[in-house]
This record gives sequence, structure tokens and C-alpha cells, in this order.
Amino acid sequence: MKTTKMLMSFFISIIFSFYSYGQHMSSQNLKKYHESSIQDAKYIFEGQLICWKPYYNKKGKVMTCCIVQITKVYRGAPQLKLGTVKIITRGGHMQGSDIYVTESDGGAYLPQKNGVILGIPTEPWNVVDTMSQTDNMVVLGAIDFIDISEKTAQWSGDKIRITVDSVYSFFKENGLMVQEEQK
Repeated sequence: MKTTKMLMSFFISIIFSFYSYGQHMSSQNLKKYHESSIQDAKYIFEGQLICWKPYYNKKGKVMTCCIVQITKVYRGAPQLKLGTVKIITRGGHMQGSDIYVTESDGGAYLPQKNGVILGIPTEPWNVVDTMSQTDNMVVLGAIDFIDISEKTAQWSGDKIRITVDSVYSFFKENGLMVQEEQK
């Protein structure tokens, strides 16, 4: 009986150590993924989602055009400036001839209040003539975003909230500085 308890404790500790090692590796992989996103993004900026509207792109797919008010530009100036910009996201729903967005797609893909968006120019077939005018000529697709509240932040897809200061430190470590900021 005593031997069985010792063996059980031993196996539990081994399983726990593998679990802990796996958790550490996944956080390292997440950091590499975020570093890769920063490297891949041609435009990085902070802003607020103003509105969104679903539409059909030139290939007949349902997309959502999100309008974001930019408050800080980290990468992309002078092509990207303070003001509004269009972000195109996949998704939306069709019901008869109506298309609409739910919380599980479209504008919900971007931060609802304040956030940092990592973007690239969208494909030409996603731009249609009926889109709203914005202050920026460039139309972007989002490759990643960080949802920011007063004191905490969360990368898209991550379950852990971190401090806003740690996001800005991560940016600094990866060579990002504010190029333009709303006063």
C-alpha cells in the first residue's frame, strides 16, 4: 500500500512536470507568434472601432468593412495617418438578400473599445466602390490585434490578460515606437 502511494505520487509529479513544461513551451510559441506578427505587419496602430458594415466583395464573399479611429501610429507613417481607416475582415451572415454581422464575426474580430491593430494591405477584390470614405487611402486587412482596457491587454487568441505596460515594452523590444499620436 505504501509502495503504491509512492509510485502514484511519483507518476503524478512526472505528469505535472510535463504539463508545466508544455505550458512554458506554449507561452514561448505565443511570444514567437506575436514577434512574427509584428514583423509581418506593414501597419501597426492603436485606435477605436467606430462602426462596421457587411458587404459582398468582388468575388461574392461576405466581408465586413470596419471603420477604426486611429489614435497612435507605430508603423506605416506617412501612408497611414491619424484619422479613420478601413479594416476588412472576413465574415458576416446572409439571410435572404440581407447580410448582417453578429458578435462572432466581422467587427467583433477587432477590439471593441481600444486596441492595437496589426495590418497589411487588403486584397484588391475586397475593395468595392460603395465603401465609406475615410481619412486614409489605404484599406487594410487585420492579421492580429491586441484588445486594450485601462490597465490590461489581451492578444487575440490568448486567454491571459497582461499589463498594458508589458505590451508597450514588447513593442519597444521589437523596435516599435510611436510615429504619430493624437494629442
